[in-house]
Amino acid sequence: MNLFKRYFTRKMMAFIACSFYFTIQVAAQNTGNIGGKVIQKNTQQPMSGATINVVGTNFSTSTDSNGTFRLVSIPVKTYNLAISSIGFKTFTLYNIVVISGNEKEFTIELEPETAMLNEISVKSNKRSVRAATLETPLSVQRLTSEEIKSNPGGNF
Repeated sequence: MNLFKRYFTRKMMAFIACSFYFTIQVAAQNTGNIGGKVIQKNTQQPMSGATINVVGTNFSTSTDSNGTFRLVSIPVKTYNLAISSIGFKTFTLYNIVVISGNEKEFTIELEPETAMLNEISVKSNKRSVRAATLETPLSVQRLTSEEIKSNPGGNF
């Protein structure tokens, strides 16, 4: 009977170990990766700091100085990606199927966003030129032609 217990115990331990190993392998294969590059549409230059969000999840990242990004360990499913950057239109990639084993690669071109400004109205106040009043500063002196004739070159 002891021989049977040892044999059964070894077989059971081997079965449990194999089951645990295969469970880990199956769980590891239920995720995938998404990567790519974000560039400006007009200049084809890489965009650093653009934000990539997997819509409806907490997965997000931003591009590096070369414009590249990578989202890892995303559960296998179909997603939408929203790519945005300040001064550019938000771009959405629809129906991205994430599968295990292969990384999805995309090159995304963002267009600059143009802003429409409101019209500007310029109005003028039609003021006429007025003669100086008695409250004019002391640096302004009024001289009549008679005063100038009586004392030419004089210092008042």
